[in-house]
Amino acid sequence: EASARVDHAYTIARRVLPDQIHNFAHNNDWLVKNLQYIGRVHDAVDLAKNMVELPRLGSKTGKSFKLGRDRLLETLVRFELWDELIALDGSMYLAPENAVEPEPATLAALGVAYFRRGNLARGNARLAEIIALSKKRNEARLAAGLAAEAKATEEKKSEEETVKAIGTAVRQARFPAKEAETAAAELRVYQALAEGKKVVAKTALAKVTTFSSERRARLSLEVDDKAEAEKLAREAAKANTSQTPSLATLASILWQLGKKDEAITTFKQLRELSAQLDLDVPLFAELAPLAQELKLRADWRVRLEYPADTGKRPELAALGPFRWHPSPAPDWSLPDREEKPLSLADFKGKAVLVVFYLGGGCASCMEQLNAFAPMAQPFKDAGISIVAVSTETPADLSKTFAKSKQDGAFPFPILADPAFGAFKAYGAFDDFENFPIHGAFLIDTAGLIRWQDISYEPFRDAKWLLGESKRLLSLPQTTPATAGL
Repeated sequence: EASARVDHAYTIARRVLPDQIHNFAHNNDWLVKNLQYIGRVHDAVDLAKNMVELPRLGSKTGKSFKLGRDRLLETLVRFELWDELIALDGSMYLAPENAVEPEPATLAALGVAYFRRGNLARGNARLAEIIALSKKRNEARLAAGLAAEAKATEEKKSEEETVKAIGTAVRQARFPAKEAETAAAELRVYQALAEGKKVVAKTALAKVTTFSSERRARLSLEVDDKAEAEKLAREAAKANTSQTPSLATLASILWQLGKKDEAITTFKQLRELSAQLDLDVPLFAELAPLAQELKLRADWRVRLEYPADTGKRPELAALGPFRWHPSPAPDWSLPDREEKPLSLADFKGKAVLVVFYLGGGCASCMEQLNAFAPMAQPFKDAGISIVAVSTETPADLSKTFAKSKQDGAFPFPILADPAFGAFKAYGAFDDFENFPIHGAFLIDTAGLIRWQDISYEPFRDAKWLLGESKRLLSLPQTTPATAGL
């Protein structure tokens, strides 16, 4: 956590997008897992959400987004936070990465939550979506094989080469289909339990190989397979001796099986690791009877103590924020071609996309401006103004307007920054070469930079950026705290 906080503080202070740091997503992913292990469930959910919220770098990059959503679903399901999961249905937190089609794991998690809350209609609806998705993906497998055969025939491949090409195509399309089939199999277990059909649920559970031992143990107990429940719970606890969820599961199952002494022994083992447990989480809350048996207070956690041989520990909050948040946008005031000034303050309370370009003589810059020009109205409809900032003088801005594809005009203001003051303030400047570079910055209504791109080439994917801007601006605003640097 200390490492993550320092990383957050650095990226905020330097105005670097998190996923521009090579291991950022990986490190935060492991932090969420560790928070699960020690029972800080609410923090695990919070950090996973933050990973989903992070700005994405482009249409094909979203490492933090994907890992964050995976950990979010995993945490909510593992700790049976059904109401929190249902509350996210339809939100950007559970949206598919590239908005292509719903994802089986997400549909399955939501289906489980609805079944667990007794909403059979919505649970069945999620299962139906998965089944339809499975059918679609299996049809895609067949189409892939046929396409591979047609291509091999066209290229006059041998029979052996043709068969190999078909097999490769079908295998490559197998994983998406298998993913949907697995999700449907998992959800059928919960469907049967919601309908009170324990025998059916037990049969369905036997067909699922993807559940963890911990999860399967709890389900086995529900279908009255007590021996299997105990065996699996013991296996999970033995494999994860320092993970509170596995120990809590074993203690709970042993207690329900009437093995009081062994349950108490496991509970005492868990209690040694309990300093940071969220006791309101169902998995830990259900252990209250064991605490009462030992005549412990309602808050039965032990005091948090750190090892004495690790040197001086700074306060975590002093290192940086637990969550990443956007940085404040530097102010600017620049003239247009008529010497009329326009400043960031003029957009106070409004969202604005600021595009820094290298003047009318930059051909790729003109491609960029002409890519954003027809998108100006859709951005405006989304509540986002566009402003371009040039390296030219006000008098030279005519070079830019002359290259507009819209009759010598652009549908957004263009400002002059020949001294590169704004370029430098936003980091769109190469200090080594002493030369400005391309930049684009989405600034929200609170004056925070929600997204940015600084590169040797201009960002041109205006359509993708509009969608990403809508996503980012839909998030709650965060007031930047002291970053700890």
